[in-house]
Amino acid sequence: MATRRCSSPWRLKVSSSEERITDNRAANVADSVMYREALAAAAEARGWSVHWYHRERVFHDAAAALSGKDVDAFLHALGRSIGPPWQAKHKLAAAAALAAGACSVARAPYIF
Repeated sequence: MATRRCSSPWRLKVSSSEERITDNRAANVADSVMYREALAAAAEARGWSVHWYHRERVFHDAAAALSGKDVDAFLHALGRSIGPPWQAKHKLAAAAALAAGACSVARAPYIF
């Protein structure tokens, strides 16, 4: 399983727990972080590999997994073969899976 690295809600410009609760963006980020952490914990409890990725690096890492081939062309062809809907979030998930799969083959952790 590949999941995006969690951004800390404490990096937001709110200084207290009360502000985090009332600040809509901070609450949404905290919900997202808790969801990903719970999903990762459940996957690990089942014995599944969990690979965290950086959204900014995942396409670069996917290209490395393809031995430097054009990852955009690969993902475009993949999307055409799968058919609609093929959106940016699907490309991101496919890139994360490629990068995580390469790490699993190499037996190296992909956690940052």
